[in-house]
Amino acid sequence: MTEINYIEKNKKIFEITPKDASSFYIGNTMNYSDYKSEGYNEETSIPKTVDYERFLYKIEEPFLNEIYVNPKKKFIFLVFKALMEFKDKKERLPFLNNNSDFEEIKNITKNIYENIKFEEINNLKKMKLFLMKKL
Repeated sequence: MTEINYIEKNKKIFEITPKDASSFYIGNTMNYSDYKSEGYNEETSIPKTVDYERFLYKIEEPFLNEIYVNPKKKFIFLVFKALMEFKDKKERLPFLNNNSDFEEIKNITKNIYENIKFEEINNLKKMKLFLMKKL
């Protein structure tokens, strides 16, 4: 079956499905020449492009998708944002069982919630819907 060999003219790549521990299928080979003897295969990975959304958008997502996110998840995102802000200010994470760190994170969380600009979030929501329609 020389037709399945990978050469410059014949750049065929086969997706295999295992048959047992030592053999596998490569699909329909009826149009190829007769199988003569043994052979070898090479496992390769085909690169895949993955696109990610911006982190700053994802951190606001619980407020954009109000239908799908329950209040507990919104609270977790608020606390996560507060932890990031705390780390930026103090250049460390809060200490365990430290009341002053707890109070500071609590105040930062409250401040973030009070300063959420729901109008801007609604504009972001509309922009995302517009971009999704264009794709």
